[in-house]
Amino acid sequence: MSVITGTSAKDTIQGTAGSDTITGGAGADLLTGGAGADLFAFKKGDGADTITDFKLGTDRLSLSSGTYKPWIYETSVNGVWGTSLVYNASRMDTVFLPKMTGLKIDWLLDPKLAPSPTLSATQSLTTQSLTTTATVAPAFAPVALTAGSGSDSLVLKITQDAWNGSAQYVVKVDGVQIGGTFTASALHGSGQYDTLTLKGNWVVGTHKVEVTFLNDGWGGTADTDRNLYVEGATYNGKAVQSSALDLTKVLQQSFSFVEEPPLSAFVPVHLTAGTGPDTLVLKLSQDAWQGSAQYIVKVDGVQVGGTFTASALHSSGQSDTLTLKGDWAVGTHKVEVTFLNDGWGGTADTDRNLYIDSASYNGKAIDGSTLALTKLLQQNFTFVDQPPPSAFIPVNLTVGSGTDHLVLKISQDAWAGSAQYTVTVDGVKFGGTFTASALHSSGQYDTLTLKGDWSAGTHKVEVNFLNDGWGGSASTDRNLYVDGAIYNGKTVDASSLSLGRTGIQAFNFVEQPSFAPVNLTAGTGTDSLVLKLSQQAWSGSAQYTVKVDGTQIGGTFTASALYGSGQFDTLTLKGDWVAGTHQVEVNFLNDGWGGSLAADRNLYLDSATYNGKAVAESQLDLTATGIKSFSFFEAPPPSANLTLTGTADADTLTGKLGADTIMGGAGNDTITGDLGDDQLTGGSGADVFKFTPGDGQDVITDFKVGEDRLSFATDGTYVAWGETVTKGGVTGTLIHYGTSEGDGVFLAGVTGAAMNTLVDPNWSYAPLTGSGEFGGLVFQDEFSGTRVDSTKWPISYGNATYWNGAFRWDSSEVSVGNGALNIGVSKQADGIWTTGGISTTPNQWNPGFSFMYGKVEIMAKVSEEVWGAGPCFLLWPSADGVWPPEVDILETPKGGGMFTEHWADANGGDVFVTHSFELDLTQWHVYGLEWTPDRLTMTVDGQVMKTYTDNIPHQMMTVGLQGHVGAASETWYGGSPNDTGVNHLDISVDFVRVYDWLG
Repeated sequence: MSVITGTSAKDTIQGTAGSDTITGGAGADLLTGGAGADLFAFKKGDGADTITDFKLGTDRLSLSSGTYKPWIYETSVNGVWGTSLVYNASRMDTVFLPKMTGLKIDWLLDPKLAPSPTLSATQSLTTQSLTTTATVAPAFAPVALTAGSGSDSLVLKITQDAWNGSAQYVVKVDGVQIGGTFTASALHGSGQYDTLTLKGNWVVGTHKVEVTFLNDGWGGTADTDRNLYVEGATYNGKAVQSSALDLTKVLQQSFSFVEEPPLSAFVPVHLTAGTGPDTLVLKLSQDAWQGSAQYIVKVDGVQVGGTFTASALHSSGQSDTLTLKGDWAVGTHKVEVTFLNDGWGGTADTDRNLYIDSASYNGKAIDGSTLALTKLLQQNFTFVDQPPPSAFIPVNLTVGSGTDHLVLKISQDAWAGSAQYTVTVDGVKFGGTFTASALHSSGQYDTLTLKGDWSAGTHKVEVNFLNDGWGGSASTDRNLYVDGAIYNGKTVDASSLSLGRTGIQAFNFVEQPSFAPVNLTAGTGTDSLVLKLSQQAWSGSAQYTVKVDGTQIGGTFTASALYGSGQFDTLTLKGDWVAGTHQVEVNFLNDGWGGSLAADRNLYLDSATYNGKAVAESQLDLTATGIKSFSFFEAPPPSANLTLTGTADADTLTGKLGADTIMGGAGNDTITGDLGDDQLTGGSGADVFKFTPGDGQDVITDFKVGEDRLSFATDGTYVAWGETVTKGGVTGTLIHYGTSEGDGVFLAGVTGAAMNTLVDPNWSYAPLTGSGEFGGLVFQDEFSGTRVDSTKWPISYGNATYWNGAFRWDSSEVSVGNGALNIGVSKQADGIWTTGGISTTPNQWNPGFSFMYGKVEIMAKVSEEVWGAGPCFLLWPSADGVWPPEVDILETPKGGGMFTEHWADANGGDVFVTHSFELDLTQWHVYGLEWTPDRLTMTVDGQVMKTYTDNIPHQMMTVGLQGHVGAASETWYGGSPNDTGVNHLDISVDFVRVYDWLG
């Protein structure tokens, strides 16, 4: 006797000629016992196995199923019918016996209980090595029953789950019971069914069939349950829709069938109504059910004829002809068809509908006249009684007075009359109502000259199209066009308008001002802050306000000097500012963009001085409406410099305005230099050095990497970064933590330390083992191979153009090498870019990775910063077809960083909130996301940029890494990169790590 045991894989095991003991183990195994009385042993977790040659009465099964009661059912596997035995509650552990049916569990567990291989039924138990005829008679053989009398036949297919007796039931049609109490025989799932034929003479219309299950039974398990099923029904040989009933819970259920009238009753008819020389002909048909469709017709709100009844069937391809006579005037006329008696029985065959198949007017087909009145029971179309042809000669018109001339070129599509319009400039109407003459298709145009004296600035021209018309086709359409405009001899940009419907469209023209530099002064005091400003002027000049420490000085200023001319406006702000750092905010009020660099309004702060001394980092480019700032410093007198010394305790030492010297002691100290250029020494403890923008240039003499920590009190709009420099003969790291060069901290003697380690001593390049809210790794890819690991990243984007039209997905842009993932972004010859992306979203071959709550770290950089192109690192729902939510950990509009949260509104639409920050994308950074049930926190190199606490996603999400390219219209992103001179950039990703949330 051999003992044969499989592995955890999908094994194929062949027994010997003796009596073998065979155990497949985990995995879907294929088992063959061979000759001999074989024992097949199974336990929980063995999976879905198949025995190819089980010999009833010789072989036996051994099941380790604990307290679970095994059960069997008949089924088909790979097209082979047989018996499946379930021995685990998960239903994942099964044994399939092909070509063996009519079995009992006891026969499989004890060969002595199996029936003799000779006998009364012809049920064949065929395996690869043995054919046996079972002795069990088919107790549940299908039966055929008939009740009632008549020429119509309603046939029900009945099955049951039998337990402690068979299911019993009665049947009623339209409330009348037919036959007595019936007893089901055929078993549900056996592939067979009882046939109950009910005879009758049912009239045209819908009839209700009620089936009442009389003796439901339940013994506590799926094997001890009595149920009744109607597998389907036919009426006069035609399947009855929705006739399958499952009477396992609701013991009286029903369906309906329909007796339809004969097709010979639906002959097309010809009808005429009304009087007059004009003829409107409608072709109509119907879907008839429980009677024919009825309708009325109105022309211009007047009913023509009475109530009509459709006859021709839509499915026959024939139509009724309804001719309406009238004497209709020149112009457009509205035809309304109202369907009066819609009907619906729940299926396509039990639906009453009306159709207008076509229409013609005076022998000419009417576009848009085909209507299906299946849901909207009143629909309409229009026809046009055309005027005689007339000449459309271009006309020249002049209105207004003054030295300036605005010339509009006007044309039209004429139909049922000419286009009419009015014109206003800055809300003032010029002339009355104008009527267009020249045809757009002729290449000619009317000339409308507006005269006025317009002041410097932007002026709005509004053209109001008064009488749009549409007859259903391009040839029956009235439109108005402004083919262009000229102001004082110069073409006006974006002045071509296509007015395809009634309403107003507008364009602007500009009366250019003089751009001579101006000198302005605001405020009072002994101190002087002088700003040098210039602008790019377009459709008016740039306007702005200035605040110092939150207090506005002066009113709204208007820039004059042009950027790039070498000249500047001079704005002198007077005040008496105390010692310390002061923040200056310049608020650009009226950004403008006309679609090109030549049509762009911007503001520039070229430099600033304070009391005659240049202010560092005071240059500002304000290319979008909003605020940018810089700081200047009023130095305190030398007597304000402090010297502070700590103790052995954990001290909190805080400087003031001067150039302070602060020395910690042996404890874990918290040291804040505050304003002024301070010298800080931590001492022997694990110290925290705190800084706020405006604190000046400080030095830490003894910063201990991996022990001490830097803390920056910023607003999350700037990512601190470091560079190696030498000061006073000492080499170290200079940390920049604000937009002003006046702010920085020099770590003497410290070089090569990652920014993450400086703000969090516990951080290391190696994966963490867990700390705080977050545990160990649940996903990581260090990209140490030579290609993308498809088991982690099942999705690779390719072969499609992105919705904005700016780039195509190309999987060849993604590669792995030198310990990093590389995503290329490349400009192609046609001006369209290509880039790639990968995602952990699962597909049919690989499970990928998804998670809910945790910490994500992505270490990455780009080869260069480019407006209009860069990386996008995001979380995306794992469920197919679900969006939003979405979390964009990093996007790079205009070469900066942005963190975005998307969620769905009450209607499923996208709502989002963004936070932008400045950083150097070309440096390695670790971009982090901490996701818990109540917050989303985005970090860069351990520094918190932003935390969102509302609309947090609570579903499984996947990780995506991809490139992105903006379109010219996407100004929020920086537009298209096509004019930047850059044709390629690389996105490098060193690692992706996801840590578990411990909540």
